[in-house]
Amino acid sequence: LVSSCVDSLWSVAQALLVLCPGTGLSALCPAESWHLSPLLCVGLWALRLWGALRLGAVILRWRYHALRGELYRPAWEPQDYEMVELFLRRLRLWMGLSKVKE
Repeated sequence: LVSSCVDSLWSVAQALLVLCPGTGLSALCPAESWHLSPLLCVGLWALRLWGALRLGAVILRWRYHALRGELYRPAWEPQDYEMVELFLRRLRLWMGLSKVKE
């Protein structure tokens, strides 16, 4: 659709490069292509803005989950937990609250 309106776009890759700022290709809405619909230009800018906001939201969500995982990490190592569990099991045996499984 875009390549039929703008002669400088021959492939999908070049069309995507136009959406990226600073690539050295022609501007998104070049002055010499007045036959390109202003609605299409606004749509492409909206698509670029939506993509940037979506990428920002994904990065923020990823960082939030990473930091939350660090905060709620158990303070005990698994070996410490097993040692406490063994101590409690032996204490129950010694106090007579549980019986030895045979």
